[in-house]
Formats: sequence, structure tokens, C-alpha cells
Amino acid sequence: MLSRKTRRATPTAREILTLLDGALEFGAKGDIDQLAQAVTTADRLLRGDAGQLCMADNHQLTSAMTSRIDQLDAIVSTYEQSIEKSAVLQTESSEHAMQEIIRAKDAIWELRHDRIRTAKLVDALAGQGASESARKGYFSIQQAFSGLDRLEVRGRDSAGIHVLVSNHGLK
Repeated sequence: MLSRKTRRATPTAREILTLLDGALEFGAKGDIDQLAQAVTTADRLLRGDAGQLCMADNHQLTSAMTSRIDQLDAIVSTYEQSIEKSAVLQTESSEHAMQEIIRAKDAIWELRHDRIRTAKLVDALAGQGASESARKGYFSIQQAFSGLDRLEVRGRDSAGIHVLVSNHGLK
């Protein structure tokens, strides 16, 4: 599994937390559309090498994100329950609200289970203080592992993964 060099700038912890704080504010106002948009934007920023580099060895960021994600989960669940209780008849606005709830829940799930989980697993593979190029390599390896895990094969040993690194220029 090879990846191209990212052309995106690495997002900052501040950018990510500002988006999640904004999502919490939108949630407090009952604006599920804007909540979903903010969480989706944070998720997009954290994809790929750029996102991994943002979270690399940054336990404060992942803890702060997890705290906010827990709060967002609760807000979205409460909002979903209120829509389900009030929408005896499906109206156009309740259908739109449910679509935005699904979009928010998907982005929250991706942040928790794809972005943060992967960052922690890459940290475990790479070890503390790994170079940027080494971290990118371990990210590719972790993506292969995650793909196998999703296929529910008998285990990584049985799958026959082979990692060959040559002319790497890793530091």
C-alpha cells in the first residue's frame, strides 16, 4: 500500500479544536446542520498523512478531541430522540433533520474510530520521536492492518502481510 506525498498543509490542533468547539456551540443552539458541517470539516482535515502528522504523539489533542466527541455524541443522540418523538408524521423538515443527524453521527464515528484510533495505533507502531517519513510509512502499514481487520480474517499472522522497505531514506 503506497500513498502519494500529501500536498495539504498539516492542520493545527487549534484548527481542529476550534471546529469541534464550534460544533458544540451549534449543538447547544439546536443547529444540527452547522454541527454536522463543523464535525465533517474536522474529519476531512484529519484524513491522510496531514491528519496523522497533526495528531502524532499529541496525546493532549486526542484527549481533548475525545472529550468533545463524547459531548457531541450526547447532543446528537438527544436531538435525534427529540425528532423521533415529535415527528409522528414524517415531514420534509424532520427528514432533513434526520439526514443531518446521520451525517453528524457518521463524522463523529469516523473521528473516534478512524482518525483517533489510527493515530494511536500509528504512535504504537512508530514509537515516540519517529521521523515524519517513518511515521508516514507506519501509517501505510496501519492502513493495511485496518483493511485486514475489517475483512475479519483469522488474524494478521494468517493474512501473510509482508513489509519490504528499500531505498527508503528514512531517518
